[in-house]
Order: sequence, then structure tokens, then C-alpha cells
Amino acid sequence: MSAGKQAPDSNLESKVSGLLDLQRELLTVVARHGALEPRLDQLCRLFEQAVDGMVATIMQLDAGTDRLRFVSAPTAPKDLLRQLDDTQPGDGYGSCAHTAWTDRATYVCDATKDPHWTAVRDVAAASGVRSCWSAPVHDREQNIIGTFALTSLRAHLPDDYQRRLLELGAISAGLLFDQEGEARAKADSDRTVHRLALVADHSPNGILFTDTAGTIEWVNASALKLLECAKDDIVGENLRAVLMQEMSVFDSDAVLQTIRRGEAFAGTLQLRRPSGKRWAAQITCTPRRNAEDSQLEGAVVMLIDVSPLQRLSEFNVLLANVDMRLSRRNEPEKLLQDICELAVAHAGLSLAWIGRPDPDTGWFEPMAAAGPGRPYLDVVRISSNMDLPEGRGPCGLSWNDGQTRFDCSFTDDELKPWAKAARQQGFAAIAVLPIHRAGQL
Repeated sequence: MSAGKQAPDSNLESKVSGLLDLQRELLTVVARHGALEPRLDQLCRLFEQAVDGMVATIMQLDAGTDRLRFVSAPTAPKDLLRQLDDTQPGDGYGSCAHTAWTDRATYVCDATKDPHWTAVRDVAAASGVRSCWSAPVHDREQNIIGTFALTSLRAHLPDDYQRRLLELGAISAGLLFDQEGEARAKADSDRTVHRLALVADHSPNGILFTDTAGTIEWVNASALKLLECAKDDIVGENLRAVLMQEMSVFDSDAVLQTIRRGEAFAGTLQLRRPSGKRWAAQITCTPRRNAEDSQLEGAVVMLIDVSPLQRLSEFNVLLANVDMRLSRRNEPEKLLQDICELAVAHAGLSLAWIGRPDPDTGWFEPMAAAGPGRPYLDVVRISSNMDLPEGRGPCGLSWNDGQTRFDCSFTDDELKPWAKAARQQGFAAIAVLPIHRAGQL
């Protein structure tokens, strides 16, 4: 039994790692000089690798005719491209035509049945197209300039993760189109600066530009979200004041020193948001120099929230420690105490305890407990008898039905018998996990 935070999802590591890898590849595509078409093709292939069984395509609205033309579809069937190219935006002409018409994402499960494909349903049937998801591509002024689509031979709708990937693909395509427009309009000496600004503005990671003293000159929307700050509150402030820091291997002074010296920096900081929530930030600082004379102008600072990966790593350390204690302990009482102490140390809990009801009275008796909230157990009574108010809380319910319980507030009716004692200890949530042995609770 524990009072505190819930263990992280075991699938977080692979999802977060895959998304970070994709973002790094996208930044590489964006930062690379060269023609637009090969970079759009590479963009499509990256998303095809990220979503198995999908074909990625990009269409652009022709400024002269206001019709959609394919500009990238490296793996799509040629017959399909020929029949859907030069499409008029509107309803019934496919997912991309509907998206360009409404300026909203379109999610089609089965193109052979969906009304958005009425006029081109035979094309879908002949090519085997079933699901087709399309998102609008915008320029920096949020004008629609095209579509990004993921198509499959299997009829299905995207889950939340796939919808975010579709949106990321559309944003990335818009960024590449913006770069192409900037490249045509500006001199070679200005292109690198504008490319950096575009990358930073569209990046899902937090990016800040500072001067040589560490004063923040520019910040993107992702950084504002990570730091829970408004733009007016952060621009003009020193980076040290913004990085509300807890205990870390590196500190904010080390970051500022590398910025002043024009050196690179990489590390992890334990930060605290204005709301009080702690989070782990992977921070990298890259010197920013004038393109003409290489004079140091400041730094580009990137922040990535690695809290999910850190929590998963901490949880794995906890499991390893539990396994080690299991192999060393022969005394059950000491083993239970070890488990409680490990839970408090690694999960940031105020109290972890293990107990079971007395077979004669039904009142719970602690067998092991750890954490600063241990006095709570001295003043509360918990029963397994559901006829009593003390037996209708999370512990009593879990004992009777064998189910895990989570409660995020001690103001719930079922927790009233323990609310006062919980407030005195500063408890905000409780989790109760049944312990089984040989199928018995």
C-alpha cells in the first residue's frame, strides 16, 4: 500500500525514444541545404517508417489554379497519383481535397464507403486504398498551402499517437515550404539565420536565444509551455532566473559560464515549474556566432522534457533493488520493511506500508511502514468490515474485491474517516495495491 505517485507506463520509454529519434531526423532534414523535392521525399519516408503500413504523400495548392498537385509521394502507386493529381478542393474528391476545402484534418476509415470519396471511389477501389488521413499544411501566417496524408490498404482510424504524428508531418512539411519561400526571397548570407529561426519556431522542443550574458532575447512557444511562462515574463530575464532549479549534477551557473565563454554544454537539470511541479530537463547550449565575422553573439539553448524517461529509469532501479533484496532476505518481516523503504526512496512517497486485517477483529494491522508520514498509522483505524465506515475506504474495498484502488483526493466521501489525519500529514493521494500469494490475497 502506498500514498503518493503512480508508477509510469512501461511503454513510455519506447514511445518517447521513437518520437525523439523522429524529431532529430526531422531537424536534420530541415537544416540541410538543397532542393525542396528530395527533402519532402525524405520527410515522407521518415513518417512511413514511424507508422507501419502507411504511405505518406504531400500535395501543394497551386497559387495560380487553386488546385492540389502532388509534390512528394515516393512510394505511392503511379496510377493513383495520376488519377488524383490536379484535384479541386471540395467534398467528395478524397481526403486531401476535403482537408484543403475545410482547412481541417480529415480521417477516413474506408475510402470505398466514405462520402468524402464519392466522386473518386472507383479510384480507391482499383488501387486498394482504404484508410486515408489528411492534415492541412500551413505557412507561417497560418494560410493553408497544401496537405500531408497517410494512406493504408487497411481500413482503420488513427489512434491519438498517430494523429499527433500526422499533425507533426503537416507542420514539418509547412516548415520545408516556408524555407523554400525564404530561400527564393533572400540572399545566401541570410538563409542560415532564417532557417534557424524557422526550425526554432516550429520545434516541439523548447528553444531560447540568449546574449553572451545569458539574457533571453527570444523564446519559442514550446519553451513557454515547458517553463509555464508568458513571453513577456521571460524575454529580457536572465536564464538563471528562469531555470527554477532543484538539486542537479550540473547547475545553472555552469550553463551561464559556458555561454559567456562561447562553449557548448550538455547535461540534465532537475527543474521546478512555477506551479511547483518538478521535471527533468535535458539542456544543450550551442554558441551563436555572427555569420560574417564569427563574433560571439550568444547561445541557442534547447530544453527537452525527459521526465517520463527518468521516471521509468528510476522505476527500473527500484525493481532491481527489490530483486536484490529478495535474493538476500530470509526474514519476511525485514523483507517487507525493505520494500516499503525502497518505495519511499525511489517513488517520492510520503508513506508506504504493508498490512492485513486481524482475522478475529477485521481491523488492519501494519506489518511494515516507511516514510515521513508514518505517524498517520498511529491515529487512524482501517477495517475490512464493509458494514463499518472504516471498512468502506480503499483498503477495505481492495481487501474484499482484490482490485487496485487509486484516489486523488481525501475529500471523497469514502475517505472522510481519514481526511483529517491525511491533511495533517500533507497527503494528496492514495494508492492501494493488493498482494497475492499463490492466488490468495
